Amino acid sequence: MNLTKIAAGLMLFSGVSHPTQLLIYGTADPALVNSSLMGMSFLVVGALLLTGKRWALWIGAIQPLVFGIFQALNDLLIFSLQAMAALGSGYILLSYGWRALLYVCVPLLLAMVVILWHTRDQSAVAITPTAV
Repeated sequence: MNLTKIAAGLMLFSGVSHPTQLLIYGTADPALVNSSLMGMSFLVVGALLLTGKRWALWIGAIQPLVFGIFQALNDLLIFSLQAMAALGSGYILLSYGWRALLYVCVPLLLAMVVILWHTRDQSAVAITPTAV
């Protein structure tokens, strides 16, 4: 069997399975919407691979690389901010002591309480079992 057809089949499967999550879980989670959009782009590339066009092979090879680059940038941002928070709290602890560190945490705690208070009416996506 041709490797192009295998790749097209895998991309078509991914292109169908990712958007199906929206039907199951709904659109409340932005990560699911992003995953579904990524899956739809896999669906298009998988269909293009079945046409046998040479440029579709390039798109099929480059597309996962682009998604990987964006994931790496996201991870870099998140873990850099976490490292800065850890180092900053260590600096405050060593320079000013525990009391100052706790005073720094109070506004963050209040901000979290306010955010939770404002989002309390938004219903979470409920996963209900279905009969098979």
